[in-house]
Amino acid sequence: MSSTFQLVESEHGSLLMVGDRKFPCLSYEHSDLDGVGGYMYRFRRALLMFESGYEASIVWGSYSYSDNYDSSNRYNEFTETPETVEIGVIKDGELVGDPLGYVSVKQALEIFDNLNCGRLPTELTVTP
Repeated sequence: MSSTFQLVESEHGSLLMVGDRKFPCLSYEHSDLDGVGGYMYRFRRALLMFESGYEASIVWGSYSYSDNYDSSNRYNEFTETPETVEIGVIKDGELVGDPLGYVSVKQALEIFDNLNCGRLPTELTVTP
């Protein structure tokens, strides 16, 4: 199984690859903003919706709790295929609890399976 997150484009729209599983994106956004002194702010966000009505906001980029936390400075490379991301759970347009940081592929799949069944991830039972 792959241990990374990656956005891929298909004829049906954007898909988020989480390991070897594909999830259709409700929306996807990205930005690359030049900063002062060679700094660059990079941000990626995929929004997934599950049958239960829960949504998951998956974020990786500068200052997010992911592999790319320190990627804004010119000494740390940004990766489009991180091994950890930040995940926020949304219900009825509102963030539920605090976002989860440095979430691995294995943990993300557990979270998504729970959300699809209408269960909130109260704690992560899978180690990274």
